[in-house]
Amino acid sequence: MKAKKINEINFDDEGSNKALAGWTQAFMGNPNFEKTVVVTEPFEITFRNQSEYAKLTFLLQKYRIPFEEMEPVSEYLKFSDGMEFDTSKPMHPEKRSDGWYVVGGGMLIPVDSEEEALQYIKQNARRGLK
Repeated sequence: MKAKKINEINFDDEGSNKALAGWTQAFMGNPNFEKTVVVTEPFEITFRNQSEYAKLTFLLQKYRIPFEEMEPVSEYLKFSDGMEFDTSKPMHPEKRSDGWYVVGGGMLIPVDSEEEALQYIKQNARRGLK
């Protein structure tokens, strides 16, 4: 997901938790704080901190803002042709009988070559995906 600038706050994969945490802390801790956030497109935030998740869901429920919670996706994929992938590990290139893949970080991405796989991993490591 590309970063979206929303009233001076950048929400992206790497910084969403920090930006949201700062915004929530400022919102909840300052009685004179006022900020309007307009979201024009759906976006996802993945929390790795239960406290921040609780703060956001509290605010969404308090102000009756509709939201959808997604169940975690299985990290083990098995296809009907017998091919199996474990995506729970960090991203890495993997050669299979039908070609190259980037496997890991909860993802399975087909690529054309080992070089493309390594480039994809390097680019996404800069964005905080592992």
